[in-house]
Amino acid sequence: MALVVIAVLLQWIGEEFPFSNFPMYSNLSTKSDYLYLTNAKDQPMGCQSIFNLKTDVLKKMYNARLKELKGKSLDAADGRRQAGRKTLADLSSRQTEKVLQIVGVGGLRLYRVEQTRTGGKIDSSTELLVEIPPVKRDDRRGE
Repeated sequence: MALVVIAVLLQWIGEEFPFSNFPMYSNLSTKSDYLYLTNAKDQPMGCQSIFNLKTDVLKKMYNARLKELKGKSLDAADGRRQAGRKTLADLSSRQTEKVLQIVGVGGLRLYRVEQTRTGGKIDSSTELLVEIPPVKRDDRRGE
């Protein structure tokens, strides 16, 4: 009986806080992806500590670059790599002392990880989008 009263009450109240329903959680996507940075030895690098940038902003930058490339005759992998190249170029253009030191010593890589849910299992695939190789000591003489 109490359940019937609650159901009728919720129908009558409708979409009012705190009785709102959240349809965004009712149909989750089967695919998700994220980006991360490493040095040339594949040691993860902190986006916040290097670029003063949170990883969600990094992903938004990448998605914006990817959107710019839509409609061009590229296959999906080439489009992702070009978007990654442009994103890393945007980040590197900040030329902070930390960026120069990291790239000078160990290079910088941008990876994309895609996670796919199939049934009750989650599969992950990692893709290197772009790499800025370490700068050799001879190449830095002009600095």
